[in-house]
Order: sequence, then C-alpha cells, then structure tokens
Amino acid sequence: MNLWLKIKQKYLVVRTLGPAKVILLPFAMAFVGLLLFVSKFVRVRIHPIINSRIGHFATNTELSILKIKEREIRTKKLEINIFCATSDESCNTSLEKMWSRNFNLQTRNWGWLINDISRRIKTTDFYQESTALDKEGRLLSFPPTLTFADYELTLGEKFL
Repeated sequence: MNLWLKIKQKYLVVRTLGPAKVILLPFAMAFVGLLLFVSKFVRVRIHPIINSRIGHFATNTELSILKIKEREIRTKKLEINIFCATSDESCNTSLEKMWSRNFNLQTRNWGWLINDISRRIKTTDFYQESTALDKEGRLLSFPPTLTFADYELTLGEKFL
C-alpha cells in the first residue's frame, strides 16, 4: 500500500468522525483505560443511553437506573456508573437536562467516544447493554426517577 493511499484513508476517517472527535479520541481512550484499571479494584459500569429516540431515551434509561438501585440495595458494594449517550444530538434536550440532574450523563462527542470505545472491550461487566424489556417488574417496584424542578413546575402552571 503506498503512502498516498494511507493518507487518503486517514483523511476519510477524519472526515467521517469529524475533527472534534479525532482530537478527543486519545483522551477518551486514556479515560477508558483508566476506568479499566480502576475496575480491578472497584466495579465500573458503562451504560449506553440511546438518546436518538425518545421512547428508548426514557424507558431504557429508567430501567438502567432502577437496575442500579436494585443492585445497590442487594449488594451494598461500591460501584462507579457512567452513562454515555449513543448519538451526538439528543432527541429531547429537556429530557436530557432532567436525566443529567440525576446522574453522570456524558453527552455529545465525549459521551459518544466513551460509549464507542467501551463497547469494543470484551470485559463481561464493564459495558452494560441497554434494554426496554422490564422482565423483573422494576418499573412497578420503584417510584419514578425523574421529577420536575420547582421552576419547571412554575413554568408549566403559567403555561396552562
């Protein structure tokens, strides 16, 4: 393979990902590597948040949160949970803001990169798959996670 072809392939990668992701890529790889090192001592879990479709954004995220709550009650072990958006743009910025108040949600290019890198790692408990199926009945067992802030309630009442 000649040099010109290699340069053309690198250019296509940069053009596809975008310059912001290419610049953040080494930092994201180092961050995921650090998380892998920390996971030897403390359980670390990366949760993908499907933020491109509102049904998945609401339901899958709620089920992931409830699964963590249930695990905390059952095991009482220290656990680091990082939630990463699977797409650059969110389908609902208000919902994204509400979720960000409740947990550590990584969005935009940074969240996409952490999600993409960590899903390629073959560690069993490191990357958690997202699901919309509530087989264990968690949605009925726990109260809802999301609540409106006071200013949101006031704004809604004024609107009505």
